[in-house]
Amino acid sequence: GARSVAYLPDHEPALGAPRFPIGPDWTSGYALAEGADLLIHDAQYTPDEYAARVGWGHSSVEHTWAFAAQAQAQALVTFHHDPGHADEQLDAIVVGLEARDGPRVLGGTEGLELTV
Repeated sequence: GARSVAYLPDHEPALGAPRFPIGPDWTSGYALAEGADLLIHDAQYTPDEYAARVGWGHSSVEHTWAFAAQAQAQALVTFHHDPGHADEQLDAIVVGLEARDGPRVLGGTEGLELTV
């Protein structure tokens, strides 16, 4: 129909960028996610964790948020969380993102079903 879903696992849109976000023409995956009704995106690391894992193929939560906002996604589901993160830490991350202006945010959980 008229709805779109963009699914970007193992995606690192800030890789190689001296700062992020950068222009859409230079952002990996932008054309795929632009205007998506639902963006499901890798959000494995906190910013501190990401600093030591650049190039590992996973995004920081901050880069995921910036990418979703830049692409003007209507809703963002964060997933592919670091297995070392406790549920409480993941919940706090999602609550922090929900407080921002921009896409609606949901934390990806096992068994989550969405209607687009």
